Amino acid sequence: MFQLILILISGGSYVYEYFIKTKKSITGGIDMKGNSDTYPEIVILSNGKKQVRYNILETIKEDMIGESRLSYDFDYVEIEGEVTRDKIIIAIISNIYLKDDEVALINNEMANPGTLEYKEYQLFRTKTKEIADEVIKLVG
Repeated sequence: MFQLILILISGGSYVYEYFIKTKKSITGGIDMKGNSDTYPEIVILSNGKKQVRYNILETIKEDMIGESRLSYDFDYVEIEGEVTRDKIIIAIISNIYLKDDEVALINNEMANPGTLEYKEYQLFRTKTKEIADEVIKLVG
């Protein structure tokens, strides 16, 4: 697991974001998640790449002294160069499915049509395209 913590001190208050990359147990892909005390920007520059954030959910977290605070959990992908719909789709899918896993899913479906894994994969692809469309609409 890789964790990066960014702490910004401003006017006596703090804002932080953290990013975690964890192995996705099903396929071996990388599932990248983050959290922020403020509503996160959709696209930011991070480590020379553009970080595209999606699935942003408002949550209540408990801090180290037991007080509740509002925060936002999100998934993200990193994209080199211009952020396009196709790059977002490819990045999200490759974060979850390794290429070998995708080939295996397709071959298994061709050999034995109607597999549950392939149906789940197709639903995931559809949702990914919806996410990419929404991000492109928001960032113009």
